[in-house]
Amino acid sequence: MSYISKLIISKGAYPIVMVSSLVLYQTALNAGCHLVTATYLPVIVAALIVLLLELIHPERKEWKPTVSEFRLDALYMLLVQVLLPKLLTFLVVWALLGSVQELQFDIWPSHLPALYQVALMLVAVEFFRYWLHRAAHEWGPLWRLHAIHHSPKGLYWLNVGRFHPLEKTLQFVIDLLPFMLLGVDETII
Repeated sequence: MSYISKLIISKGAYPIVMVSSLVLYQTALNAGCHLVTATYLPVIVAALIVLLLELIHPERKEWKPTVSEFRLDALYMLLVQVLLPKLLTFLVVWALLGSVQELQFDIWPSHLPALYQVALMLVAVEFFRYWLHRAAHEWGPLWRLHAIHHSPKGLYWLNVGRFHPLEKTLQFVIDLLPFMLLGVDETII
């Protein structure tokens, strides 16, 4: 593989996959797909593309996971990244069900096109996620949770989901809960 090809893949894959995922999501919604299908289809397609790219062009060959590492990381991904947020969402909705209207603030710019709302939400989420991440590196109790994320010896697409369930819960609190209370539409979330 030429130097230019490697450079394009290493620098361009992430933004291309992310933009393509957003386009696929919107296309699926416009085609009448159910929200859950429209949400998970781009995630699965993106994961497969990244997996394929890592097989073709790994950043470092020594980072290739063993079968046991892959299984552990798949378990983290399933339990902490997929099932835990669903459980937390259910618990929040159940807890707030009677009083969600009273708790919601009417300041989210719902009148804006969806693309602008998504961009605004991403900027806000990344701002809060940045400060949580900084705190996790600088404050002992949070570091003990966050250290699990830094425990792999090598980096590949699946082990980025290795988080302690309590840290994932904190991420949920800043990633989703404020936007639920602001009344952001579920398609934007």
